[in-house]
Amino acid sequence: MNGGTGKRSTYHKIAYDVLQSRRPQSAVDSLLEAAEIGDDKKLMELVSKYRTIINLKCVSSGDTALITAARNGHSNIVEYLMKSGADPTLQNDIGENALDVGPPHIRDILLSQLSKERPSTANRLLQAAWLGDSVTVKKNLSGGIINVNCKNSEGLTPLLLVTRDIKTFDKVHRVMKTDYDPLGVMQELLKHKADLRACDSNGRTALHLISNEGSSSVGAVQAKKVVSLLLQNGSSTNITDKNGYTPLHIAAKNGHTAIIVALLEEGETDIDCRGGENRDTPLIISVREGHKETAEYLLSKGADVTLTADSGDTALSVAKTSSMTALIKDAWDKSIASEPIGVPCEGSGTESDSNTDINTDLNADTDTDTDLAGTVTAPFFITQNN
Repeated sequence: MNGGTGKRSTYHKIAYDVLQSRRPQSAVDSLLEAAEIGDDKKLMELVSKYRTIINLKCVSSGDTALITAARNGHSNIVEYLMKSGADPTLQNDIGENALDVGPPHIRDILLSQLSKERPSTANRLLQAAWLGDSVTVKKNLSGGIINVNCKNSEGLTPLLLVTRDIKTFDKVHRVMKTDYDPLGVMQELLKHKADLRACDSNGRTALHLISNEGSSSVGAVQAKKVVSLLLQNGSSTNITDKNGYTPLHIAAKNGHTAIIVALLEEGETDIDCRGGENRDTPLIISVREGHKETAEYLLSKGADVTLTADSGDTALSVAKTSSMTALIKDAWDKSIASEPIGVPCEGSGTESDSNTDINTDLNADTDTDTDLAGTVTAPFFITQNN
């Protein structure tokens, strides 16, 4: 079965690429132009003549006609496109969907169209999952006809969609006509054997995607619950995406401490796992991005402050403010103090003058939160590589 899923995924990508290469490019460009300037008549003619181009994207930006019309506030076109089968779950090249870019009146049109009663189809299931509509998801799956692992034109399953855009719905859930219930959606999907190993074009699983969410307090609570449910159902915390990152690396990069708590407390997660081409640790990533709370939590759970990335970076060398530097230096000093006396650390040698200079730099005054990037170098005599 696993092999079959892989074959279907490969077939889906090939078929989509073929469709893209054979599309009437001039018609797609004309459609996007009509969506941008609000030419209702021209757009309707194009959609009527070329039904297959409605969800195709701009080569340079990845915008669909729906995203373009939404951004420019064209109500009539947005409503027409939704009624004609435009897919609001699709994103452009920078991760925006139509709900993200549209002003309030466009958002209301999109949500109104999404909440309308429609026959049970794969597209209906995909959009209901994305919308966090657990009632509609349950109804669509109850007949046993629709594949729980069906995919939209970007190759995303319902499970991937519900975990990808919690930030989007965190902003709009108060005006939605249906309850936003991503946890309920996931419970229904998992009950029907949703594939936890399904991934997007970047190799990111549902656990990767949710680790990128939860920027606000509400979103963080929702995301943490979703992470817990995924872990309880067997999601792997150590699987990497195409760039070599685990969910923990992604959560660390975004400063999502609540998600990191769940990953460490409920999953079999290596706190010092290496990720990316430079084999950064989650601690190095969180410090580089300036997420002090996240760095503090990782240190409290035993993250190794002395580890060095393949680039030569350490948590200390990438600290950019005095407060972050003080936090990491304190952890570093405690790590040194815990080393057995008389046992040389990896990389130790006779360069006593260099050590003296570096330690002098580390004790420099750092009273204000100024940018210190590149001014602090990690002591080479206590660095180590896994």
